[in-house]
Amino acid sequence: MYRTAFSSHESKNCQNNCLKDQNNSCKFGPSNIVTCYYEYPLKIMCPSSISESCCQWVFPITYGEGLVEGDSVNISFKVGCRCSVALATMSFPKVYCCENRKDSQLHGEYFIDSEALLCILPDPLVCFKKASYNQSQTFHLAPDANLVLLDWFASGRYMKGERWAFSK
Repeated sequence: MYRTAFSSHESKNCQNNCLKDQNNSCKFGPSNIVTCYYEYPLKIMCPSSISESCCQWVFPITYGEGLVEGDSVNISFKVGCRCSVALATMSFPKVYCCENRKDSQLHGEYFIDSEALLCILPDPLVCFKKASYNQSQTFHLAPDANLVLLDWFASGRYMKGERWAFSK
């Protein structure tokens, strides 16, 4: 399971020209990780040197580069007021073959506070032949919160003839 929260330090200004508001000031404050907890099969990388912008980049990674039969990942993610967070992957997430009819699962719950931005921009999910995958995502947005969501999947391992060959 993974839990993380972000908060901004209102006293600091952004180091570059990211997303200026109508007063020509940075719309978002610098974002810092407040809490981060994870357990197998998930690992979280939060590099500090990815950019000089206000945005905090977060990369969830699964051991073995994918989910095996019966894996269950539960994500709870909170983005604090005036923070900007990009949640991305470092490679195509994979769901491996399921022989015993136990789904691989990902369930996410996301909380986005006032004037905050969450961008979820993963690579496409690749379900291998006979893979069984179940996913749910729930979003709680403040009235003036922002969300960019890309949720997509590929046809499988195309060059191995596994076009749309997953079970579920």
